[in-house]
Amino acid sequence: MPSSFFNSSATPTANPGDAEQRLNHGLNLSKRKDYAQAAIAFHQALAMYKQLNFAPGMAKTFLELGTVYGRQRCYDLSLNCFVKALKRFDSTRDQLGRANTLMSWGKVSLELSQCEMAMKQYKEANALYEKLGNISGMANALNHQGRVQLCLGESEAAIAAMNEALQLYRNLGQFQQAATALMGIANVYLSLRQASQAISQLEQALMLYKNTGDRHGEAQALFNLALAHRQGGAIVSAQQAFQETLKVAHQIGAQSMVTRVNQHLATLSHRLAA
Repeated sequence: MPSSFFNSSATPTANPGDAEQRLNHGLNLSKRKDYAQAAIAFHQALAMYKQLNFAPGMAKTFLELGTVYGRQRCYDLSLNCFVKALKRFDSTRDQLGRANTLMSWGKVSLELSQCEMAMKQYKEANALYEKLGNISGMANALNHQGRVQLCLGESEAAIAAMNEALQLYRNLGQFQQAATALMGIANVYLSLRQASQAISQLEQALMLYKNTGDRHGEAQALFNLALAHRQGGAIVSAQQAFQETLKVAHQIGAQSMVTRVNQHLATLSHRLAA
């Protein structure tokens, strides 16, 4: 059982400022990927909001709590929190809160291989964001929708959704997010064994990651680019891309990627020597 269930009842007399402070503390812990401690902070904030009978605060806290439980793979707890979040967002007619909850729930649905459910959630979220004029939300929903469509084998629809997301991200100047859309489109082309198309998307993503200083994104784009070159039969180019990946992976301390790249390089060396 997650540690958040322990001592979460030890809550002082509530006031709005303390509740918000606890919620923000949980958000900061979550950003640092300290999910167990974040859950404890969210439970404390939730108890305060319940004392205050403040539905908007409870709704937002349930959403964040469901998200951290999802990241801990405590899926039953996560889904229970999302249901409670939706109930409270709906009671206050908060359509943005509902859309955000559907986005987080969709991610958990996809992790549980409930692709049809995830698709339904992302489509509803997209419709709500469109109604609210939230272009960034629409882009995120379309980007995730495309990934689900890839899992469902709907390649053309996946490319169309992610291309639409890509254009929205570019219009908004959200270039790191644009890179993620390009990476997703490349994955579709790789699944179709269209290496040249994948390479084109990955080269664009790589440039965006470099321009925005996202070294982890840069490493992943280089790694995928190496896979695409290998799929297309360009073994030397694949080897060069893997070597570039290795350099970046060492610089950012991504040991798991270092291990994977070395395995691929060993395999390619054998092929070149044959």
